[in-house]
This record gives sequence, structure tokens and C-alpha cells, in this order.
Amino acid sequence: MHKAPFRHLLLAGSVLAAMSVPAFALDGEDMLAKLNAASKAQGGVTFTYDDVEEGPDGGLTVSGVVYSADPERAQEFSEMEQVAPMTLNFEGVREDGSGGYTIDKVSAFDMAFTGDDFEIAIGSLIQGDIKVPATPDLEAFAGWSYAGSTEASDITFTSESHQIVTIENATGNQTFSADDSKASFLANVSGIAIDLAGLDDMDEDARATLTALDLMTMNADVTIIGDWDTMSGDLDFSTYEIAVEDVGALNIRFAMTGLTLETIETLQRLAAEAPADPQDMQATEDGEAESPYQQYLLELGQKIGLSELAISFVDDSITTRALQYAAEKEDLTAEEMADKIEVDLGRSLSEMNVPGLADMVTTAVGAYFADPQNFSVSIKPQMQMPILAVVMAGAAAPQSIPKLLNLQVTANE
Repeated sequence: MHKAPFRHLLLAGSVLAAMSVPAFALDGEDMLAKLNAASKAQGGVTFTYDDVEEGPDGGLTVSGVVYSADPERAQEFSEMEQVAPMTLNFEGVREDGSGGYTIDKVSAFDMAFTGDDFEIAIGSLIQGDIKVPATPDLEAFAGWSYAGSTEASDITFTSESHQIVTIENATGNQTFSADDSKASFLANVSGIAIDLAGLDDMDEDARATLTALDLMTMNADVTIIGDWDTMSGDLDFSTYEIAVEDVGALNIRFAMTGLTLETIETLQRLAAEAPADPQDMQATEDGEAESPYQQYLLELGQKIGLSELAISFVDDSITTRALQYAAEKEDLTAEEMADKIEVDLGRSLSEMNVPGLADMVTTAVGAYFADPQNFSVSIKPQMQMPILAVVMAGAAAPQSIPKLLNLQVTANE
């Protein structure tokens, strides 16, 4: 199946992130310089502009705005360009008394960005309660730029002159503690419509499979709810749900530790140092110095921990269709196919020599296939430990991992 390169979407996200903080105070040159610094530090995106026109009550109109990747970090992004200059409209721009600025509202319309074989268009982007620091500082949340609310509408992803994805509306809201050390967020993307029929270079087998499963066109919604304590590094996503009509709803809940602002900065350095060739990501040979990428990866593995992960799926008819399709390919009935999967899975898990694992998984799978309602997999480690410690424990004693992580697999609960 044709896929737009993931880094294309990363650049699109960086452009939007850069626009989450724009503000131009009455001293336009000063505001533009601080906005550019914030955009560069946080999203790796810079901008140019043609003109700034001052309006009443802290209003500003900035025309001829063009965003592009920061040349120093261009290797992180695939080639992507803004189709045409845009205009940004600001309301309620005020100095905050510390050299930074606050903005009541900023809006932009009819934005488009293009790459080698795709285009992303956004009908409108409106943000409110925006903060711009005097100097970007990723080590302190007060040095970050952010918007309290964001709403984008009429978003389209086009490839081969065919609209693959359209999104009616995407909203995000953030609230912060008085000292900016804690944040709560809620995001919702509604009216997602996916149409793969127009992709000419899709593999024929993939097309046949998607057609048989009635997945060539889909409608979906996404909801994300979470909290983050930047001082302790505790990040908790209570809800990360993707609901697809006539397919089902996938919900991921996870909680992490060690995700401080310092760790975020290390993640950004890791992305900047990522080798273009995956072969270069392999461990260095004896006697060879570690690369900066490997050093950052090791550092993150020692700091970040996973305190909880739960993945659940609520079926909305896709399981029955998938079983029927798989059964027809092997000249079986759906019931026979379900039994075969359960037996094969149990045999494979038994070879791992992990007491109780095969029985737990096959019991849940059998119950789910008999009456597809919901299926869940969860882990909640008995003790807090960094990811690197879990990896080392798994390498030393793989059989201990399910118990160490308190693995649970259930169905129809």
C-alpha cells in the first residue's frame, strides 16, 4: 500500500507546533525575533514574512508568512514546502512584564504544504491563550511556548491527486498549574474519513484484502486525555482511543515515569542524531566509540520507565469479517479458523516455557472468538524500573518477564 513518508507528517506537525505560539507585539521586530527563536527551538521550524500591520487593541496582521525547516535540522525532515505565503491575524497581543508576550487569539486560513507525492491542506487554524517566552528554554516549562486551545478544520491529505484523508475538526485544550509545572490536556479529532480507492500503486493483494474486509473506506474519531507533571516526569494518558465505524475502538492507556523537560530535550537530540541509514543504528563493535545517538538512547533507557500499559479493543464487527476472510483463504469455516488460531498460538507460547502464559492467552482468545466483544492486554510492573532494566532482565531470564510486568490477558470483561 502506498504510504506518505512518516517524516513528511512530522514536518507538518512541526509547522503546526510552530504556529501554536505566534504573536507580534507592538514592537514587531522584537516579537518576530522571539517567535522565530521559539519556533526554531521547539519545532525545528523557522519563518519569513513580508509585512506587519498594526490594528487596534493589540491586533496585528502579518502577511507573506512562509514556514520552512531550520537549516541546522533539515536532515530530520523529508523535503516539504509551503505552497503559498499565508496571513496570520492576531488579537489581544500584550507584553507579559518579563520580556515575553501573551496573545488572546491567532488565526490563519487556507494553508497548504506539499512534498514529493503528497499535499496537506488546512482550511482554518484558530488558537487562543497563547504564551511566548522572552527566551526559549526547554529545561523550564516557563521557557516554552504553547497555546491553551487549538482548533483546526477542513484538513485534507492528498496523494496522487486523490484525497486519502479528510478531517472535519481537530481540537486541543491544555490547562496548566499556577507554576506551570503540571499540565492536563484533552484532544479530539472528529469526522475523519479515509478513502484508499484512488491509490493507483497499491499492492493488488493488499487491495483485495482491504476490499474483502470492507476497509477501503473508513470513518473514525480520535480522543486523547492525559496529564503531565514536568517536575516528577510522570506522564499519564488515561485515554488514547481510536474508534472506527464498523471496525471497533482501540483504546491505549499508559503511564510513564522519568519524562522530565530534561528528558524531552534528550529526545530531541536523539532525533537530531538519528542515522539516515538504519544499519548505522546497530551496536558499535568492540573498541569503537559510541555515537551520540547511542549515548542518548542509553541515557533515555536509564531514565524513562513504564509504570502501566493497557491495550483494549472493543469489536464492532471486524473480527467476524476477518475470521471469515482468513477461513475462506484456507478453505475452512470461520469456527475452524478460530480453533486453528487458538491451537497454533497455544503451541507457540508453550515453547517459551513461561508457566501459565499459554493457558491465559488461549483461554482469552477462545472466549473472544466465540463471542467477539472486547479483548485486553495489560502490564503493571510490580516495581518501578527504567526500560533499560526491563530489557536487561528479559535478556537474562525471558521467562521472568510476564510475572515481572504482571502481564494480564482477558476477553469479554
